[in-house]
Amino acid sequence: MTAVLLTLRIAKLVKAQPMISSKRIKEDLQLTVSTGTIRRRLGEINLPARSPRKVPLLNKRHVQKRLEFAKKHIEWPENKWRNILWTARFFFFLGPRVTDSTSDVLQTQNTSHSTQ
Repeated sequence: MTAVLLTLRIAKLVKAQPMISSKRIKEDLQLTVSTGTIRRRLGEINLPARSPRKVPLLNKRHVQKRLEFAKKHIEWPENKWRNILWTARFFFFLGPRVTDSTSDVLQTQNTSHSTQ
């Protein structure tokens, strides 16, 4: 496999799955190159590893305001909801937050991925 073809296969996989690790890329594509080579190729095509953006968890006031909004607008018809611009996605954690080791995101400059 040529270096160009290898790089294109890696780039296609990373663009589809930005949170994928170089080890997982190696396994998924059944490559014989080292993970360092994969990371170097990603850097060459402007997809360096970066830490994902951390977003704050919702505090009690945020949860209360969202609940009030939902109760107030529960009877809205579907066509009225289509006019609402949804700009953020949040998760509610009902127990202690468990995280494994830190993970990197492979992305181009001026783009961002949340840790959601």
